[in-house]
Amino acid sequence: MNKISAVIPTLNRPVDLVLAVTSVLEQKYLPDELIIVDQSVDKQSHDAVNRLYKNFDVTPKLIYLHEPEVSGLIEAKQRGVEVAKGDIISFLEDDVVLHQQYFENAISIFKNN
Repeated sequence: MNKISAVIPTLNRPVDLVLAVTSVLEQKYLPDELIIVDQSVDKQSHDAVNRLYKNFDVTPKLIYLHEPEVSGLIEAKQRGVEVAKGDIISFLEDDVVLHQQYFENAISIFKNN
C-alpha cells in the first residue's frame, strides 16, 4: 500500500489554513501524514491547527514546521519534501477545500496504473 504525505505551505492565513486542514481530516481515505510548512512570523496558524486536531479522533500524523526563514512557495514545498516519508506526495494549497474523496480517488489512480 502506498503511503501518502500531504504538504501544505502557508503564510499568514490561519482561517484559510484551518478550512484546508479540516477538509483533509474529513477525507474518507486519510493521508499518512500532514506536513504544514508555516512561513508566518507568529504562531496563530500553529495554535489554530493544534486546536483543530484535538477535535478529530483519527488523524494523519501532523508534522508542523514553523519556519519563518523559509522564503516563498517553492522553498516551502522543498522543505516539505525533505521531511516527507510517503511514497506519494500531494501538494495542497492553504486556501483549498478538498472534496471528501480526494485522496481515495488519487490512490485508486495509482493502484490502477
